[in-house]
Amino acid sequence: MRRSLYIITAISLLLFASCGQQHQAKEVIQTFVDEYVTEPASRSSISIVKFDSTRVLSDSIICVMRTNADTIHRYSAKPIKYDESPIGRKLYVARITYTIYGAEYSDTYYLDEQLTHVVAFKSN
Repeated sequence: MRRSLYIITAISLLLFASCGQQHQAKEVIQTFVDEYVTEPASRSSISIVKFDSTRVLSDSIICVMRTNADTIHRYSAKPIKYDESPIGRKLYVARITYTIYGAEYSDTYYLDEQLTHVVAFKSN
C-alpha cells in the first residue's frame, strides 16, 4: 500500500513538472512568434500539440533549419535572433498549431534546456 502511494506521488510530481515546462515553453514561443510573424495581431492563440526533449540535433541540422526559416513568408524579413549557446546538449521540442486569418499552420520549435530561448524552428 505504501509503495503504491510513493509511485502515485512520483508520477503526479512528474506530470506537474512537465505541465510547468510546457507552459514556460509556450510563453517563450508566443513571444518569439509575436516578434517575428508578419501580422501578430491576426494570429490565434498557440496550442502545443506535442512536447518532448531531444539530444540528437547536430549543429548542421540547426543551421539548415535557421536558413530555411528565412524563406517562410509568414515570418518577417527582419533577421531572426536565436539562442547562440553551444549545441549538442538537451533541447526541448514543441510542436505547435495556430491560425493566421483562418489559415492553420503547424511549426516545430526547438528551445534551450532552460526553456528561455528558441534555438531553431521549422514549418511542418
